[in-house]
Amino acid sequence: MKFAEHIFLQLMRFAMFALLLNCVKTVNGQPSPSYQREVSGIVKDSVDDAVVGAIVVLKTERDSLKLSTNNQGVFIFRGVSAGQFILSVRSIGYRTFNKRYLYNDNTKQIILNPIILRNSTTMLSEVQIKSSALVLYKGDTTEYRASDYKVKPNAYIEDLLKKMDGIEVSKNGSVSHQGVPVQKARLNGQNYAGGNIANAIRTLPAEIVEKIQMIDEYGEQAEQTGIKDKEPERVLNIVTRRDKSVGNRLQTDVAGGNKERYDGQLNFTRLNLNEQIVSSAGLNKSISGITASAGDISAINQHQFPGSGTSNAFKGSLGYSDRPNQRLRYSFTYTADNRRVDQLSSSFTNEYNQRFGQVLIENNTIAKTENAIHALNTELKWNIDSANYISFSPFFSYTDNNSFNSVSAIQMGGIRQNAETGYSGDGSTPNYGFSSVYAHSFHKRGRAISASLSFRSVDADRQRDTDNEYIFYDALSGNFLKDSVASFLSNFTNSTTTYNAGFTFSEPLTTYSKIEFNSQINARIYSNRQLIDQEVDGVTVRSDSLSRIFNYSFLEQRYSLNYRYIKGKYNLSLGVTGLPTLLQGRSESLATKTRRTTMNFVPLFRSEYQWSKLKVLSVNYYGTLREPGFEQIQSVPDVSNPQNIIIGNPRLKPEFRHSVNTRFSTYLANSRINITLDGRVNIVNDKIVRDIIEVDQSRGRRRTYFENRGRDLYSSLYYDISKQFRNTNYKIKLSGRGDYSKSPSLLNNNLNFTEVTGLTQNIGCELNPVDWLELFPGFRYSSQRIDLSAGNDDYRTRILGLTTSGRVDFASGFFLKFDASKSYIKGLQTNANKNPFIINSSISKEFFNRRGTVKIETYDLLNQNNFVLRRVNINSITDYRSNISSRYFMFGLTYRLQKWTPAPTKNGKELNRRGDGSFIN
Repeated sequence: MKFAEHIFLQLMRFAMFALLLNCVKTVNGQPSPSYQREVSGIVKDSVDDAVVGAIVVLKTERDSLKLSTNNQGVFIFRGVSAGQFILSVRSIGYRTFNKRYLYNDNTKQIILNPIILRNSTTMLSEVQIKSSALVLYKGDTTEYRASDYKVKPNAYIEDLLKKMDGIEVSKNGSVSHQGVPVQKARLNGQNYAGGNIANAIRTLPAEIVEKIQMIDEYGEQAEQTGIKDKEPERVLNIVTRRDKSVGNRLQTDVAGGNKERYDGQLNFTRLNLNEQIVSSAGLNKSISGITASAGDISAINQHQFPGSGTSNAFKGSLGYSDRPNQRLRYSFTYTADNRRVDQLSSSFTNEYNQRFGQVLIENNTIAKTENAIHALNTELKWNIDSANYISFSPFFSYTDNNSFNSVSAIQMGGIRQNAETGYSGDGSTPNYGFSSVYAHSFHKRGRAISASLSFRSVDADRQRDTDNEYIFYDALSGNFLKDSVASFLSNFTNSTTTYNAGFTFSEPLTTYSKIEFNSQINARIYSNRQLIDQEVDGVTVRSDSLSRIFNYSFLEQRYSLNYRYIKGKYNLSLGVTGLPTLLQGRSESLATKTRRTTMNFVPLFRSEYQWSKLKVLSVNYYGTLREPGFEQIQSVPDVSNPQNIIIGNPRLKPEFRHSVNTRFSTYLANSRINITLDGRVNIVNDKIVRDIIEVDQSRGRRRTYFENRGRDLYSSLYYDISKQFRNTNYKIKLSGRGDYSKSPSLLNNNLNFTEVTGLTQNIGCELNPVDWLELFPGFRYSSQRIDLSAGNDDYRTRILGLTTSGRVDFASGFFLKFDASKSYIKGLQTNANKNPFIINSSISKEFFNRRGTVKIETYDLLNQNNFVLRRVNINSITDYRSNISSRYFMFGLTYRLQKWTPAPTKNGKELNRRGDGSFIN
């Protein structure tokens, strides 16, 4: 008791002392020494670039804090105990910055003016390199300055991109960077028109661009916590010039031509610092055929035939986004797309069969599709305070479609039959859901948590009426055997609900290292109903034996533990990931259950070594799973094609893909040479392959099953070397790619492999000897070899291409543009023109002080663009050819109104900007 009384008295004395001390402080009006405040700022160099990894030291009378700037040059000190402090900033190649700051002790949040580091006089070579570098590598970002490239007045961003090293723009407006496809477009860090790349680069003028950034983005959670646990997607970010970041632009394009072609476009853009309003509307009728640039082997090996025919389309969109202050960002985009396509095509297939022998198949296809799509995407991002962040992004879309397909097929060789097959159908698909992220940063630098939650629901409801007629012949004598008719009505209802929840946590170990934990739970729930109705004696009845009702779910979990080390030039992550999965379901049709579990452990490796902003090397490894689809695990037969009945396998395991990516990039500033090497290897274990069983030669019937067999391999090596001369007036580019793939397949339970080896080499030049002339001559060579072990044969294709394009400006605002390519093709026997010569050209006249342009365009002047596309299947090769003429003429008028003004100042000073170009209001 005495001991307890003693403890109680001591506690009471301590409480009275604390109360008295607090009263004294209140009377004196002084803050508590434990009073906490936040100090933040951004470090830049003399050309307004963020300085990454700069060491920042904050000293007060009581303590000293130290950290380094992040990828945007930003630093944040939390728990600063005094409003008076000394700040010191140092980085290699720059003079050390020292300054004393005096603030009121009651200020809770202190945002410093940008700190500008000056180049060190002892680093003259670094200064020269920086001023002449055309390409800069900043961590996950590759950056180009627009002022280093010359473009014509009224040029679009597309014209600017085509001049930049490592960037390629296709004729349909898609963009690739260093051989990697770009997924979306942004303007000053915000999605532009929903991220539509073609819209951004073909409507925005090049004159407003200050920088082009190509960014490897790992997702919103990685942006907040720095934990990068998946493969990135490449994003294009357009940074506007400070003096052209406020303004309006309205452009209208009207064109008409022969063969009932027409095109009308209206685009409006308003920029007001971070505020963006984008709207567009377009109505056109065009004829799409099979096209390929001279020597482009990539067009030969297509996984899906893109089709050809007449397209009638209307597309409109409206987008709004803003970042009114440092804490809040929001956006929404609405898109409507109505399209009708009438296709006409032919194909020739060379097929190998172990029991049926070699079969030659000639197909003629007529297809019509109508699609109406409405989509709404919204996004809200809120930095609640310096330590808490939350985002919420709901979305909704609705698709209504109608389709008709008719195929006339003639088979010769091991199988002789004629077939008229076709179907018509309609359906609708609503798609809605949301994604959200919460992140919290603790006072201890490097300690952070985040949580994510997403939901998606897709409900597809389709009806399909199928009619198949077959005439069979004896394969040897050619005598008529019999014919058959198969007609039925299918009703499909497919519902997919997806849930995703994630959690990340990082804990610093030392100044340069930390432990990262990441967990993900992905649940996908499928409900599938396929009800078959057949006509029996003139009466439509339900076929229970052919109907399929199957519900199943796939649960995937990821648990990762990583060690990360970041110091100076090094960025290294090592870890391990556990991947348990569960697939379970029930077939109502067969009254059977399915349950499969798997467990995988895979390493995680990500490393980056950045010598400077001009040289970087990265090596990354990732492991991912892909679950089997409904068709692959459903054991009730699919008889929509009675010549090939498909039966799933409920015992299938998910595929597992190993991915290794390596990239090396360097810019030799003094020589103006840019070099990029990119290597990729993908290995898929437990590959899900089709097992085609040849059943009846007289009818040519097959059955398709699915098995986990073999290993799928894909590897590629890409390189790009470019050299600039005389202030970018002349440029030469050498690039190429080598690809190799080996894919397994099953034919009558026998394992076979399809090997595809491809090689592409390019040499291109850019010549701007005088202001009125631009020339882009080029040479391309492509070769491809396809080995089918099922047929014990190989196919080789070689294409040699000569290309040239350019622009010639004349007096009084006239200019001529042309694009010509000559191809020499070997190996495509079905190509109508062995060596097509394709010429496109236009002549234009500018008026009203370049605000208006009138032009006459000609496409495929010699009518030779009938290139063949090749598709490789399990035991066959199919060559597709368009029956549509691609020669046509267009007369067009373009008129644009625009006005751009500089960003306003605040208190007589320019507004600060973040690394992505957004303004700090």
